[in-house]
Amino acid sequence: MKNSPFDFPIPKDRDAKEIASYLCAEGEKLTSGGLAGITSAAAVQRRQPELRRQWRFMLGLDPWPRRGPLHATITGRLDRAGYTIEKIHFQSVPGLYVTGNLYLPKSPKRGAAPYPAVVYGCGHRRDAHGAKHAYQYHGPFMATHGYVTFLLDPLQIGEIMGIHLGPRLCGRYDWYAAGYTPIGVEVWNAMRAVDYLCSRKEVDADRIGITGHSGGATLSWFTSALDERLKIAAPINGVGSFASYVKDRRISSCCDCSYPINVFRFGYPTITQLIVPRPLLVGSSTDDQYNLRHGYRRVMKYAYRTYDLFGQRERVSQCEQDGPHKDVPPFRRAVLTWFNRWLKGTEEEDVSIPDLPPEPGRRLLVFGGRPPKDQKNSLIQDTFVPSQKWSVPRALPQWRKVRTRALRDLREYVFRVRPTPGSRVRATVRDEQRGGGCTVRTIRFDSEPGTACRAKLYLPDAGTGRGAPLPLLYVAGPGENEAVVRQQHIGGALGGGKRTALLVHPRGASERSWAPAFENWVVRSAMLTGRTVDAMRLYDVLLGVDLLGRLLKRPRASVALAGTGAMGIVALYAGLLDSRVKRVVLSNPPATHRDKPLFLNVLRFLDIPQAAALFAPRPLLCIGPVPDFFSFARRVYAKLGRPDLPASAANMGHALRLGVSDR
Repeated sequence: MKNSPFDFPIPKDRDAKEIASYLCAEGEKLTSGGLAGITSAAAVQRRQPELRRQWRFMLGLDPWPRRGPLHATITGRLDRAGYTIEKIHFQSVPGLYVTGNLYLPKSPKRGAAPYPAVVYGCGHRRDAHGAKHAYQYHGPFMATHGYVTFLLDPLQIGEIMGIHLGPRLCGRYDWYAAGYTPIGVEVWNAMRAVDYLCSRKEVDADRIGITGHSGGATLSWFTSALDERLKIAAPINGVGSFASYVKDRRISSCCDCSYPINVFRFGYPTITQLIVPRPLLVGSSTDDQYNLRHGYRRVMKYAYRTYDLFGQRERVSQCEQDGPHKDVPPFRRAVLTWFNRWLKGTEEEDVSIPDLPPEPGRRLLVFGGRPPKDQKNSLIQDTFVPSQKWSVPRALPQWRKVRTRALRDLREYVFRVRPTPGSRVRATVRDEQRGGGCTVRTIRFDSEPGTACRAKLYLPDAGTGRGAPLPLLYVAGPGENEAVVRQQHIGGALGGGKRTALLVHPRGASERSWAPAFENWVVRSAMLTGRTVDAMRLYDVLLGVDLLGRLLKRPRASVALAGTGAMGIVALYAGLLDSRVKRVVLSNPPATHRDKPLFLNVLRFLDIPQAAALFAPRPLLCIGPVPDFFSFARRVYAKLGRPDLPASAANMGHALRLGVSDR
């Protein structure tokens, strides 16, 4: 597809190629590992409670938003032959307005109330009157066949415009740090729509299903995995394999509402385990440019295997149509047939599509072009996922509890993929030179499978015995020139040929910058595989600590870490995860993770000032003035008996000499 979002070159340097291959291999695991070790329905059922908890978390719904009054309002009705349209809005959380059209059956031949009901998730078909106008034909079709049908506007294309394409188009990678994905809002809106349907006397609350096209298909699959009140699901043209999204670069064109913040590394085979044995129909188009044929067929292979474990193969099916990513009539008839079978218990032959004129968009508007002034839709990404509140501890035991919990949360929800301390790192010496009071070795060491990092080891001629100064590991950042690092930081750290130093170039930290399209693919693909590029770099730093201990022949050797900008904060988190790190030196650190470094979910628990406090009482130094945003950390250090920290240093050598022994 020429000039498509999928058609961009992989940079030719080794580092970029290794990262690309690594992400493709990790993406493959999301699909191929979904049923690993699962051989019975009982095994699936045992997993479901914990999987559902993890699923909630990755959607930004743990804890649940406040389930307050819906304040549902009907702003108008349209009376039509065979059905009535109600124009409705409700608030899924205070100020988050959901607009939709509710289609109510009137035909006696289709049965009497209470009727089965359908939540319909509209796709992202641009329409000034909301996506419910573009997808309106589903309402009369289902209503005239005896279904109460609720067409919902998505956040991105509603009467109040919100944002779906933050990371994809707006550079809002901080959504990942906040644990925010727009599909979390959409799922919550759909669940509150179910709440509303259950309140209507026309609806049989035990017979509610969900369907939708494109983004609405993702909504259907994801919501039914979380809300067991939905007895049936039929996603149409919104399902592919996560492996394909990465390898075939389809993630580069898909909306950000297509994915959870995937820290627990789910793929569709895992999500299916939260739906089974409820009936599931999947509609797919053979030439869908987003959900490729080989991808969705793999997903279905695992879906069939999952339902086979329950002896319920008849409850899962696929409707495949030739053509592109379009909502075509055969899909509608297939969905109606499926719903009739499982919600009505009938095999109704008449699934004809009524020939009805479309409603003008203005007639379907809920707010009439005048949205409420108290709406929060346009900024919901900044408030939907709550963050933890911090305060300075009153006593040391209280701080110990806070610190223990914070480190547990970091390991569970932020850095799930990390090396085991004391890992045996494979390293190769590529070059060795002597001079200036030290030996300099150029090293390449293995990181995760198929990837490696560059490093330079500076060994003092005076030796590396136990009387030597605390060794330094400096983390080089993207675009950071090695010669400049040596002049500004490593040279001063060597202490006249007495201190060992290791300069590590973690993955993606080459001196060349990445093209925007490739960088966007890497960042979004890394998220889908359960990490970020900066978390991968943290992994490399932790391996670098292991490597340094091995090179010094002291695996438990204490070490100082340092870095400039975001890499200094990466070094700080390495210190939180590895007790061998006795000192951290920062140069020009960022104030918040909304800038960098980027870690999944980190802002749900803490920000950079709190991370600095967690390092206490170990020495934390800043080259230059200590930033004001470290005031919280300074108060915590004072509580722990170190009012002198964090401290300012003139240069790297000074920073490594300041304070008491930290060996």
